[in-house]
Amino acid sequence: MKNNKLHFALLLLLALPGLGLTKPSWELELGISAWSFAPYKSALEKRTEGIIGSEAARLISDLFPGLELKNDLLLIESESRGITFFISLWRRLGSGDWSLGLRLEKVAYKVPMRINTEHTVLFLLQPLLPVYTKGRANLTIDSLAPSFSIRWQPTRFNKLFFSGQAGIGYLPLTGRLDYKTDASFTVLDLNLTIPLWLDNTLTDIRRQWSDIPAGIFFPLLEARFGYNFSPVGGICLGLAFSSGISAGFSFFYRF
Repeated sequence: MKNNKLHFALLLLLALPGLGLTKPSWELELGISAWSFAPYKSALEKRTEGIIGSEAARLISDLFPGLELKNDLLLIESESRGITFFISLWRRLGSGDWSLGLRLEKVAYKVPMRINTEHTVLFLLQPLLPVYTKGRANLTIDSLAPSFSIRWQPTRFNKLFFSGQAGIGYLPLTGRLDYKTDASFTVLDLNLTIPLWLDNTLTDIRRQWSDIPAGIFFPLLEARFGYNFSPVGGICLGLAFSSGISAGFSFFYRF
C-alpha cells in the first residue's frame, strides 16, 4: 500500500507536462538534518505517550491477573534527538515560482523518557490497592519516511534566495522500546517493590495492542535560505516543523 502511494506521487510529477505546464525544470536535493521534539506537542510525541501508557498498564495488569486496573496518572518527561538523511526530487510548475516535490527521509530518532504512573487495582469495581511506578524508557524509531510538498521560491533573487514549503508526510512506526520500572504497592501492611521491564520491537507490541498504528501522518512546514553557486547548483539551510522540529542543510542540482 505504501509503495502504491509513492508510485502515484512520482507518476504525478512525471505527468505534469501533459497537464499543460510548459518549460518544467527538475531539481535533485541531498541533505542532512538534526531533529528534536518541537515546543508544541507533535503527532509523534502524542503517539509516543500513548504507546508508553499502554505498555505501563499492561505490565501492571500482568501482576494482578483476573483483576481490573484503572489508570490514574501518567507523567512523562521526555527528551529527544535524532538525525535524518534525505533525498528530494522537485519539479517546477512552468516558469513560475512554484514547485512540487517528493522527499524520502532515512529517520533515526531516539526518545529517552522518565516515567511516573499511578494505578488503582479493582475487585468487582471496588478499589483494592494503589500501585505506583517510577522508571525510564528509551524509544528508538528507525524507518524511511516519505513526504509530498509544494514549494514557493521567488525567482527574482540572484545568488541569495528564500523559499517556503508545505506538505504532508508519513512516518512508519518501526523501531524498539526499552522500558524498565519499579512497581510499588502495599499488601497486608507489607511495602512491596517489584522490578518490571520490557524490551521489544514496536512491531511485536503492535501485535498485542491493535490501537497502535503502523505509522502516523504529519503536516510539514519549512522555511529555507539558499545560495546559488551557479545557475544549476547551490546550498540551502532549512528549519522545518513536522513530526518535531529539525534544522539542517542540503545541496541541490537543477537539470
